[in-house]
Amino acid sequence: MPVLILRWANDPDLAQRFLAAAAAIMQLLLVSSAILLWLMGEAMVKRLSRPWISNGRRAWPVRLAAIGGLLLRGLAIGVVACVLFSLLSLLLWSTSVTWRYPDILPRAFSLAAWQRAGIGLWEPLGTSLILAVVTTLTPTVLAIACLEHEMHVRRELIQRAERWLFLPLLVPEVSFLIGIQVLLVLIGLNGGWLAVAWLHLLFVFPYVFLTLKAPWRAFDPRFERMALVLGMSPWRMLWRVKLPMLRGSLAWAAAIGGSVSLSLYLPTILGGEGRIVTLASEAVALSAGGDRRVVGVYGTLQALTAALFFLMALVALRRRRWAAA
Repeated sequence: MPVLILRWANDPDLAQRFLAAAAAIMQLLLVSSAILLWLMGEAMVKRLSRPWISNGRRAWPVRLAAIGGLLLRGLAIGVVACVLFSLLSLLLWSTSVTWRYPDILPRAFSLAAWQRAGIGLWEPLGTSLILAVVTTLTPTVLAIACLEHEMHVRRELIQRAERWLFLPLLVPEVSFLIGIQVLLVLIGLNGGWLAVAWLHLLFVFPYVFLTLKAPWRAFDPRFERMALVLGMSPWRMLWRVKLPMLRGSLAWAAAIGGSVSLSLYLPTILGGEGRIVTLASEAVALSAGGDRRVVGVYGTLQALTAALFFLMALVALRRRRWAAA
């Protein structure tokens, strides 16, 4: 359905846009119904399991917890294996000469695909990195401001608004991005960097906030009081005491935000109207063609760029530990 909605929304016939809007609302209702069914199932399980939990018998809950732990470990291993297999497949395709069925591996390897795509890689790579940096630093600063405001001024206000932050992650992208695209056209911001950065911000900010929320709220306030008693201003205390102590969480939040920004395709296309070229948009566009080698090049480079953010976070944490030692 998202593919059809996007096709109808981009159709030159304006009548198809009404069909795209109706289909987007239908998809939104479908997802909302699924979420409602899940919540009803949670409430039913909670109600039915309450006597079983409170009867004092702990044998079955312990066994179920152990079985659930094993299933989760197996699921995690399976997901990691699928991701590694996909990355290996992309790398093999990007360096293969011929790879025909039923060969397990390519018959010959070459870097010709990388050389052929080398000149055209710089623009999408640079654009992706700039967007990732901008849409990671901005949500990080906003998340810090929200959490500091929560800790010192209005905790209830932030916690009430928190549930609305995750709507872009729950609602189908195409069901509201088309409406935002119309809004961008009306205010004259369509097709530019600002529009793409704003749409990326809608999806990056929830991940950054979710990563920083728990460690920020678990921070011991006695460190802040001690710094204030010693004469530090609130801004200096935040910069010299709190942020260095939460450097690990900040590094991981930045890495997650950068990787999320690198993977965004639909916000880039609808916000930039095809004028802003990133690795994600190029990889999806090239996947419709017949040359899997070039697709492998762009997919491998996108994965390596995302891994670079996590590698930088690890290096920053290691340097901090070495300096402390």
